[in-house]
Amino acid sequence: MKIFYGTAEIGEGEIESLIKKGEDILSVYGDIKNKVVVCRSSEQKGNILQWKLSQRMGFVPMFTAPDFHPETSYAHRCYDIDIILDWKNNGWETHQLERSPQAVHLELPQYGIIQMTSATTGEAKMVLRTVDDIKAETKRYQEHMNFRSGDRFMTMAPFYHSYAFFCVLLMCELNDADLVIPDIIIPRRLIELCGLMKVNCLYAIPYILDKMTEVNNFDSFGNEMKVIMSTAQAVSPELDNKFMNKFGYHISSQYGSTEVGCTAMNSAEDGGWLTPLSGIRFKTFKNNAGQDQLIIDTGKTGGYYILPDKIECIHEKGFRTSDVAELRENGSVRILGRADRVLIRTGEKLDAGFVEKILEGFEDIQKTVINLNDRNELICNYSTFSRKTADVSLWKNYCSEKLLSYQIPEYFVYDTSLEASGTSWKETGRKVKK
Repeated sequence: MKIFYGTAEIGEGEIESLIKKGEDILSVYGDIKNKVVVCRSSEQKGNILQWKLSQRMGFVPMFTAPDFHPETSYAHRCYDIDIILDWKNNGWETHQLERSPQAVHLELPQYGIIQMTSATTGEAKMVLRTVDDIKAETKRYQEHMNFRSGDRFMTMAPFYHSYAFFCVLLMCELNDADLVIPDIIIPRRLIELCGLMKVNCLYAIPYILDKMTEVNNFDSFGNEMKVIMSTAQAVSPELDNKFMNKFGYHISSQYGSTEVGCTAMNSAEDGGWLTPLSGIRFKTFKNNAGQDQLIIDTGKTGGYYILPDKIECIHEKGFRTSDVAELRENGSVRILGRADRVLIRTGEKLDAGFVEKILEGFEDIQKTVINLNDRNELICNYSTFSRKTADVSLWKNYCSEKLLSYQIPEYFVYDTSLEASGTSWKETGRKVKK
């Protein structure tokens, strides 16, 4: 497996040197075999090194976003997860949290990796993907995709995301395929890199793929593509047509979750119907609203939730998603929407209700409603008890202490339609900001 940053190869000697430096910096903690280590990095290179280092030293990597703070989560409050390994500025940093007196030792049913859900219920849940689970998913995905040595992958997604880790990084390792890390994440450069580096397996979110169709002077990737895969969101027929007309390729889509991995695929030509991968079965149940909500049955493999008070097997009774779906007799499924108010932006899920509750905790804020605009930017419409506009700078500072970066709106718009007649801050006990 060769790794490139842009057009420059990251040599095996450099990788080995960085892994040894990682071993040295973690040696202060003694034997950390089977110990959970929080791994944070804003770069794909850092996540790759953390993964390789975990295999060398035998610790369980807990991959998180770089702005995740374990000291404020139940990862630290309830369990003795206290070692943090950061990749910053092309080097290692590590520190150990003061152990919580209430924390208990985490007894995992089997070792592997821990990934985080997208915090759709407020606080991100930890998901354990065991060694057996990792083997089962990579086998299932490889059998469907039929990758080979000589394939060359590129994705914009960070490898702490489940789909990028399994469907790109592990596929490269399994097949001795090459990985190209984008040096500049703009559509023009991504198209250019596909040609310069002979990338034939491109993984991207629909927003990026859409922006690629708007780039002038490029109507080809410069080489034959094996797969162009949309991840995290479905591709509309309109986008697929635009892409086909410009580049001559249809876009494939895959469906899955952090809990159970990739479970189904389709192309935009299939009218939204997803075909399950080998060993996957879909079922539905009627929710309280009378909707058919989707259950994914992965058989004997799947992840475990690490919850504040227990470790719970996800796959034992099937994984209940929040998606409303329609099934066909042949086993295929079409996703019709969500049973909750989850928004998806650039591959990240956020619970609109949870974010709005946090936003309304700021002084004088009466009501908020968040939505995405056509540029995938998060907009917050709001009203105040004082009927005055809020100090957005202070409001964003408040948000940065309580929300992850992708959950914070870009724009705040005062909306008089949200004002409730006859309601004052005195009646609600809210304090108006002076």
